[in-house]
Amino acid sequence: MPSKRVLVAILYILAAPVFAVAWLLGLPKVARRLGVLKAGWVTCPNCGTRNPLNVKATCRRCGMTEYGNRLFCTHCRQVSKWFDCSGCGASIKVL
Repeated sequence: MPSKRVLVAILYILAAPVFAVAWLLGLPKVARRLGVLKAGWVTCPNCGTRNPLNVKATCRRCGMTEYGNRLFCTHCRQVSKWFDCSGCGASIKVL
């Protein structure tokens, strides 16, 4: 009977194509996210206001206020998936 390590290695080899397909299917989503970050602003779908990502923002988790990307807090490493529009106050989902 093969050892546990050999069985785990076989399991990883059999699972690799499944994870490769899942990774390939996720590439368009990652490309859209990178496009938003590269543009540096997001247009509100409600009012059309262009909201810059690089502004002074307060973290929802730790309360730290800093100038930088409003989607990431450098103090507590919190990543936000949404923020409020500066024009109408509606929530804008980014990631």
